[in-house]
Amino acid sequence: MKDKQDVSAGDLIKETRIKKGLTMTKAADLAEMSLSTFSLAEKDSEKHPSTYDTIYKIAHVLDLDPLVLIEMSPHLDVTEAPDIALIKGESNDPKVVLARRLKELRKDKGMTQKEVRRIVNMSEIRFSHMELGRYMPDEIKLEQIAEVLGTTVKYLSGLSDIKTAE
Repeated sequence: MKDKQDVSAGDLIKETRIKKGLTMTKAADLAEMSLSTFSLAEKDSEKHPSTYDTIYKIAHVLDLDPLVLIEMSPHLDVTEAPDIALIKGESNDPKVVLARRLKELRKDKGMTQKEVRRIVNMSEIRFSHMELGRYMPDEIKLEQIAEVLGTTVKYLSGLSDIKTAE
């Protein structure tokens, strides 16, 4: 094993995942994120650095302290890490509301990200970013997603608390 100072967040994620006997695919599924997002975190991608939310989800699945992983991530500042409640989606930011509601409705319907994104013709990255609260699609795409999930754009956007389309 490397010296503690030479171990990156990605190294710790990989070592812990392997010790737990998890494949990257299984770990990503358990963390409720795309395989590409998990893989980028494990590789310490500088081009697509992990978000606080991604680090939190991975830490939770691997039984690691999220603050330790945040401290090990050069692009994240532990002093700027949002409260865990914010990470879990209690924000009123429209993108976070969309992420929380989209994920909830998708799971209620028993659908995977892949199934929904194929129906609405959306890339894995865009859909993943939408469920992470980092991307807000245009009105047309929101209408397609709402139709697939049996809801309204107003509900997805947080403008209404009525779940089902009439």
